[in-house]
Amino acid sequence: MSWYIYPLFGIYLITCLVLIVVVLLQPGKGDAASALGGGIGSAAFGPRGAATTLAKVTMGAAATFMLLAFVFSIPGVLKSGSVAYEIADEKKEEKKAEEQQPPADTNAGSELKQQEAKQEAGQQQQQSGEQKETQKTEQTQQKADEAQQQKDLQKPETK
Repeated sequence: MSWYIYPLFGIYLITCLVLIVVVLLQPGKGDAASALGGGIGSAAFGPRGAATTLAKVTMGAAATFMLLAFVFSIPGVLKSGSVAYEIADEKKEEKKAEEQQPPADTNAGSELKQQEAKQEAGQQQQQSGEQKETQKTEQTQQKADEAQQQKDLQKPETK
């Protein structure tokens, strides 16, 4: 925060305390019925007479309180810079966070490709193994068929 904020906060706190005390010290304007509409004949804020010192202090404290409250509500008084800078800072932080972390898609994609390649290699080996088994089975069947044919040729026909 800027250096001038601390004295303004001090003045603001003192003004708040003075305003509270002065308002509590104000004398009443009559009985409670007049506050609820019983004193219709009188003016809205009572008869206008010479302002006492207490009334002047109350008006000064109220004016100071409202002025400082307005000053503190202005963007950039309590914080130097624009309120839009925060938006840009958040975007920069998000970009930095994305740059620091390696993209998950690339790693996952390469791992997925490696797994697919392993599966394909395994399938090819399995297929080649199945083909070899099929060839062995076919060769065994051919040998069995040839042996059967030879037995059939060697048997004399009896009719």
